[in-house]
Amino acid sequence: MILLLSLLLLTGSPGVAWSSALQQAAHVNKVGGLPWYEAPQATPPEVVAGGRPGGRFTQKKKALVKQDNASRNEGKTQCESCGLETVSAEQHKKGVTPPKNETHVDHVVPRAKGGTNDPENGQVLCRECNIKKGDNEQ
Repeated sequence: MILLLSLLLLTGSPGVAWSSALQQAAHVNKVGGLPWYEAPQATPPEVVAGGRPGGRFTQKKKALVKQDNASRNEGKTQCESCGLETVSAEQHKKGVTPPKNETHVDHVVPRAKGGTNDPENGQVLCRECNIKKGDNEQ
């Protein structure tokens, strides 16, 4: 009901075809001959396949991503964005800023956008590139 009222307000006047706006905003199914409206999936099925959407990488999966990166870069991890050689992360200490080339394992398709925790969705970035990237796809 709230969705219908919102759409009526968005269309501006009763003369505008609100049903087309409703169909664009929600997926229409038929249940017992009556329309039933459900919100569209936030994550396309092809993104979800192979891993848990929105999940963090486990230590094992991070190790696989780093190992794959090192195998392509003569045994050393390298940022896939800027090409800088990265160094292993150490436990963070209060008042000490980690090095800009600290190894980060990042999601190619961000968790916030339905990216999985599958190693194929992982990449090695330096700390600086990972911070710049945020939740954008790159």
